Amino acid sequence: MKNHVSYLLDRYHNRELSPDEQVEFDHAMKDEEFRRIVEVSDAYQSATSGVKRENFHEKMMSWESETGTHKSNSLIWWIIGIGIVISGLTYFYLNYTSENKDVPQEKIYQAYLKPFDNVYAPLQRSGVDDAIIDKAFAAYEAGDFDASAQLFISVPNYSVDDGLQFYHAVSLLHLDETNSATDIFTSIAQSSEFYTPSVWYRYLIAVRNKNETLRDDLASELLSQEDFPRIRSRVQSIEAEIEE
Repeated sequence: MKNHVSYLLDRYHNRELSPDEQVEFDHAMKDEEFRRIVEVSDAYQSATSGVKRENFHEKMMSWESETGTHKSNSLIWWIIGIGIVISGLTYFYLNYTSENKDVPQEKIYQAYLKPFDNVYAPLQRSGVDDAIIDKAFAAYEAGDFDASAQLFISVPNYSVDDGLQFYHAVSLLHLDETNSATDIFTSIAQSSEFYTPSVWYRYLIAVRNKNETLRDDLASELLSQEDFPRIRSRVQSIEAEIEE
């Protein structure tokens, strides 16, 4: 009988009562003792919303059995009350710690996400592209990444210029268009002078996304290169911070 009551309660809380079971449940609710169990069970379900519950109804019924009589409800209520408090605290703890685990990676990303220095402008440029490129870098250096992103991609030789593509990707990253930026960074050829800076930004994205496998691979690559000591130093600092 107790197993059947437990079954009904589980079906009730999962909203799976069949029409016949609903009639049986409604009839059982006329019983004061059954109604009390439902009320306590409802309170428990509400207090532990989002927390894993394993066979609560079976445990509740077994507690009732251990008291030896329906009249000994004070012990049941006391145990259930303690369970609700503990479960509520557990729910708060799990949510609090999970939220705080998300914070460091995002803080690291925001702290290290900076525009890459303009090393393209000193390169020799000529022709009709110059005016657009000048405007693009002026916007980039002013922090107007929306304008710079549009200007970089409008340069006629954009598709064959990895420097323009790189600064376009950095602009997109600052606009939080991470996927588009990642695609561009990934396409930068290893022979390009912008390859290592592209790997740096991909590393930052991996940190933010908590992609540990990719982060480890990119960190190893950046720590082994010698052309960009500032990038290597930053990676060392980030890795040390994450491991704390």
